[in-house]
Amino acid sequence: MRESGAMTSEADRDARESTATLDWAGLQGLDAFGRTGSISGAAEALGVNQTTVSRRIRQLEEQLGCRLLETVSGRLELTSEGRRAAEACQRMGGMAVDMHRELSGHDAELEGVIRVGLLDLHLDMYADALRSFSQLYPAVNLELSSSGSRLHNLAGREVDVVVRVARRPGDTLVGRRVETLESAPYASAELLSRTPTSELPWVGWTSSVGAEITDRWMQDNLRKGQLRARVDSGSAMMRMVRAGLGASILPISYAERHAGLVRIGDAIPGFETDVWILTHRDLSGVERIRRFMAFLADAMKAPGRSDPAP
Repeated sequence: MRESGAMTSEADRDARESTATLDWAGLQGLDAFGRTGSISGAAEALGVNQTTVSRRIRQLEEQLGCRLLETVSGRLELTSEGRRAAEACQRMGGMAVDMHRELSGHDAELEGVIRVGLLDLHLDMYADALRSFSQLYPAVNLELSSSGSRLHNLAGREVDVVVRVARRPGDTLVGRRVETLESAPYASAELLSRTPTSELPWVGWTSSVGAEITDRWMQDNLRKGQLRARVDSGSAMMRMVRAGLGASILPISYAERHAGLVRIGDAIPGFETDVWILTHRDLSGVERIRRFMAFLADAMKAPGRSDPAP
């Protein structure tokens, strides 16, 4: 019986050691596959290429000694073992997030890192304000994650603070409504000087942005052939319209900052949306987060009151 007990103890130790040496990158890859349903989706979520995700998951399979993915009807899917492993990855990720929030929430010093997610258009507009904050609080390091249209993940702690354009930002988020945007068609003065309004080329959005309202408006109001170009970010849209590539629908308060842009129509009903500065409830009491959000809201000419996210 002693020998049997010793063998069991060794097996348990080996299992624990095997688990302890599991590659975290492989676990993240499997978790991302489970959430997105594809290698390409996992690669996009993690910010790596598809080959890297596939390699990491294969290495994890070798460590676990079982198949995690299989091809079913031409589509890659999780095996039963893969589903159990992906669920375990989600639980592990949740525990890591909870731990990070718990520790971050007790940091009252105005130092450390603030991860900020914002559109590239907002980065263009408020780079001076971000520089001023950094000069005012040199012990705080800003990590800026900008994109053309992607929503940065606050719940999973991809970022700590986000500037988001949305009508309803989410139940678990708190922050301030900066402004309500209305949109109207604009073109450059230079383009209008050489092209009749009815003949203007237009710039639209790529399908990756998912701008259904704008796409529908252009389908209903433009003739075939007028849509000459598409872009995937607000910054690119503003630059192309200013450069005279074509007309487009722009937020009025943003377009009016540029003297070379001319409004060629009324505000379009149904395009209204809000701009928010948001964080997760668990981080709202962290002093550096609170002070950064207030500073940026002032720079963006936010209203005096704070509005909790609904």
